[in-house]
Amino acid sequence: MCKGQLMKITRKQRNYLIAMSIGDGYIDKGGNIVIWHCMAQEAYVRYKYSLVSSLVTKAGIQYRDSKIGQPQVGFVIRTSKFTKLLRKVLYPNGVKTITRKILNRLDAECFALWWMDDGSCSYVYYKPTGNLRSTISTLSTCVGREENQVILDWILDKFGVQFGQRKMKNHFALTCRMRQGRLLANVLSDYIIPTMKYKLSI
Repeated sequence: MCKGQLMKITRKQRNYLIAMSIGDGYIDKGGNIVIWHCMAQEAYVRYKYSLVSSLVTKAGIQYRDSKIGQPQVGFVIRTSKFTKLLRKVLYPNGVKTITRKILNRLDAECFALWWMDDGSCSYVYYKPTGNLRSTISTLSTCVGREENQVILDWILDKFGVQFGQRKMKNHFALTCRMRQGRLLANVLSDYIIPTMKYKLSI
């Protein structure tokens, strides 16, 4: 890639790439950022694409069958000095690692991208009446307890939302109940696209 192309990566786009890479994106050893989602999230993929389209390979939005035979949609961010550096920062030992320094680059819009990737909201109903009792907002980070503590401290300091940790099958996740989930929704709702609103607490 020529230097002129490298200069087109804006600071905002760099932060988008950080958020996408922390979430479901993967940076390969060559520095390409690879984005794939199931077909049900095609509108979300197209939204992501709109934010970084000038950085995407000539193939643009692509379709494929996953290893389990399910169709997927996605795109690839072409390699650059920035993506190669991001690979070194996020994968210092070959494993995705999230630090406070990299989190500090993210604002509410970028956190919303991460939430649309890895966040979810489930509902708890009162069985005798069927009325909504609570909601549980979960961020599946797939990192260990110590890294999760870094993330939840950042969320509290940056956005004023208190998460706790919950042990999953083979990792820890960040969770909060309805009151904090609603605070989170107030922070992120302006940046969550309509097809992904179901991931926020009501």
